[in-house]
Amino acid sequence: MKGAKEEKEKNSPNVLALIERFNQVSNWVATTIIFEEDLETRRDVLVYFIHLANKCRELHNFNAMMEGQCPRLLFLLRTSSDPFLPL
Repeated sequence: MKGAKEEKEKNSPNVLALIERFNQVSNWVATTIIFEEDLETRRDVLVYFIHLANKCRELHNFNAMMEGQCPRLLFLLRTSSDPFLPL
């Protein structure tokens, strides 16, 4: 008997690929912002991704908009006392 993971891989490989791509882009966005050491650069990168997400929303590209908002990044920003403090 096959396990649940094997069934998902067999029955819906495209959905799994979409989820994997979403996670990769989200992690890249968060890493790009969080690893900036210079505060002004970090702010500029964050503002860039916010504007990019807004443009994606205007184009009704909601998947890309959510990738740019990145749940991991939002969690890190919420749990940090000040996201623009040096790491």
